[in-house]
Amino acid sequence: MEGHAKDLRAEVDDPELIRALKEDWRSATLDDPTKALLVYAEKLSLTPGEMTSADVDQLRAQGFTDRDITDAAHNIAFFSYINRMGEGLGVSLELFMRGGSEGGTSCQSPD
Repeated sequence: MEGHAKDLRAEVDDPELIRALKEDWRSATLDDPTKALLVYAEKLSLTPGEMTSADVDQLRAQGFTDRDITDAAHNIAFFSYINRMGEGLGVSLELFMRGGSEGGTSCQSPD
């Protein structure tokens, strides 16, 4: 999570927003489209079998185009997939993702 927070800090100059997002995104002061996208992302990540067209309609109601929604779904699904692959194979986070070195060297645990 710290690696993602560092990326966010590079884009957003609001320490309170970053803290709120890290602790619980629902407590953050966000605009309605961003909240809707996060609701969609959470549901697609945690309970994909419960997704319905109503979830897409909620995003459309916030101004997202079908292309925006498709791009979001692809990115959300990709990160869900890659995280599950890493966890399933026992791959450790890279050092920079754990708040260590910025070198990007893999830290796989010894066999």
